[in-house]
Amino acid sequence: MFCLIKLLSRALLALTFATVLAACGGGDSRPKEDPAPGTNNPIDTGDSGQVDHSQVTRQWALNNEQSSLFFVTTKKHHVSEKAHFNALSGSVYSDGRSVIEVDLSSVDTLNAVRDQRMKDVLFETATFARASAEIKINYDLVENLAVGAERELTGNLTLDLHGVSAQLPVSLRMARLSDKRILVRTLAPVLVNGLDFSMGAGFDELKRLASLTSIGATVPVSVQLIFERVEEGQ
Repeated sequence: MFCLIKLLSRALLALTFATVLAACGGGDSRPKEDPAPGTNNPIDTGDSGQVDHSQVTRQWALNNEQSSLFFVTTKKHHVSEKAHFNALSGSVYSDGRSVIEVDLSSVDTLNAVRDQRMKDVLFETATFARASAEIKINYDLVENLAVGAERELTGNLTLDLHGVSAQLPVSLRMARLSDKRILVRTLAPVLVNGLDFSMGAGFDELKRLASLTSIGATVPVSVQLIFERVEEGQ
């Protein structure tokens, strides 16, 4: 009988100890995993998901004259040609949302006939006048960047083109030129596949009109963008 009472006492003591550990969160002594690598990127939006959109304001505006968006087309398998757009606009908002819009009718390939064909046949600007790219970043990264400092941003942007929306990976470098000016440029070209944006028929028609054997559907795009702080009241 004495042995039985002793065993029951030990079992009760062990159960009490285990209950205390569980209540204090001490039942798992394994180290917690570090967050996934890849800091300095727009995945950290600094947004708790409860943004008061009525308080969101435009903080930075794109300077079109000092910004550029270039892309490279390929025909006949190995002939590459550089082109760009002349009309860009864009904004960075206080919630970290950054938007760039491209007037597709401003395409400039240094060939007027080719420009018109791209507007009419490929981009179909009568229906799809503009393309836009949007990315969300932690706005504190912008405000806290010191003059002369740079920061890399990696993540996904949402591209709306030809009536289709898709996410594309992007690597950017942001540099603070002055208190009122920021430079954003691509570290590597963004690869845009026109077939993903329902532009296959347009490529086929361009090939027919130009009597070409091939036109590459994947186009590398590079940007160099200057943003200027929006003064109060603008």
